Amino acid sequence: LSSILARHSSHPIFIAEFDQQISVQDLINITGVESVSMINEKVYRLTAQAGVDLRAHVFRFAADRNLSLLGLRREETSLESVFKSLTHQQALA
Repeated sequence: LSSILARHSSHPIFIAEFDQQISVQDLINITGVESVSMINEKVYRLTAQAGVDLRAHVFRFAADRNLSLLGLRREETSLESVFKSLTHQQALA
């Protein structure tokens, strides 16, 4: 459990909401992004590379493409979020 919590804290997760659907491939090309998952058609979960704060990079991405960034927040790691992540991974296996 401690190794899972350490990974979540060293690879920050951000939730970004845009005014329109964005290509996952475009989001994964943002500097510092390690992985992307779509929560719904306009909301994305971005996992950063170790120690990277993605907020400025995501803001620049949106500004360069004239997109409205409706929300951007860092997801806090909790035991509940780790449990959900683990059970989601097991469901996919």
